[in-house]
Amino acid sequence: MIEDKIWLEDPNKYIIGADEVGRGSFAGPICASA
Repeated sequence: MIEDKIWLEDPNKYIIGADEVGRGSFAGPICASA
């Protein structure tokens, strides 16, 4: 997956996503900030 490739290149980067379908949240832990 592209997330794995980016994570291996630089683990200090963040992957940001959005659930626009409204069918539940992402699989796995989620951190939100404002």
